Amino acid sequence: MHANSGMDPAWDAAIQRAGLLRVQDTHELFSAVETLSHMRPLRGEKLMIVSNGAAPAALGAG
Repeated sequence: MHANSGMDPAWDAAIQRAGLLRVQDTHELFSAVETLSHMRPLRGEKLMIVSNGAAPAALGAG
């Protein structure tokens, strides 16, 4: 799942190529977390959350 921001196509392409998930708002964040909660647990430390503030990262890690 990748939301294209349209702000910087090169950045969006790099994110997609790396297999990362980019969300644009809290609704997409919760949808992504819900989707991940239905998956098998990841092995090791393979999940990283990067945000523009502490609150979205804390919500995603919840």
